[in-house]
Amino acid sequence: MRTSVLLAALLLLSSVGALAQSGGQQAPATPHKKVKPKKVEPKVIILKVVDKTGATGEESLDRSLFARAGVLTVFKFKKIEDISPAEIQGTIDQLEIDFSKPENWTSDNFDKLAEPWEATYIAGVTVDALQDAKTVGAKDPSVMAEADFTVWLYDVKLHKFLVEHESSHYIYKVKKGDDAMDPKSVAYQVISSGAKEAFLTALKSKPK
Repeated sequence: MRTSVLLAALLLLSSVGALAQSGGQQAPATPHKKVKPKKVEPKVIILKVVDKTGATGEESLDRSLFARAGVLTVFKFKKIEDISPAEIQGTIDQLEIDFSKPENWTSDNFDKLAEPWEATYIAGVTVDALQDAKTVGAKDPSVMAEADFTVWLYDVKLHKFLVEHESSHYIYKVKKGDDAMDPKSVAYQVISSGAKEAFLTALKSKPK
């Protein structure tokens, strides 16, 4: 009788142990899906264009704006986002660096300016000279104008200039129509197109 009781007790303990092991097992974990890191779109800070052509007041401002428009066209074409100058100005004020002077366009200063915005590039350009538009050719007249620029393009990630203090000369020439030539319109066109071509060339210096 005692043997039977012991056997029954052992069987009961075995059953309880089996149930405990069964209840303690966890369901296999569902594998987590790997989330691809979000692609960071490239961004550029375009510094205020420095006009050295000798123009003053609104005319100087207009020349700077047309040069900026040419530079902006290049970066838009390359799908590189332009960071608003109004937003950048706050950072410039905090840094207390005068970026209207090209001598302050150094790698250290550019790194400081780019950091809060995670910018990819910083672009700077000066319009150094602008020759008055003129009509050339008697039989088949054309309007021609020339402009000179100096270009800076800084790669923030590489901490180096792709181009630095690079001179660029641009000649604008178009067939003359029957209407009278507007010298100011030609001047703006050569500034915008010249700045655009200068940065198309600068971006070709980008390491592959």
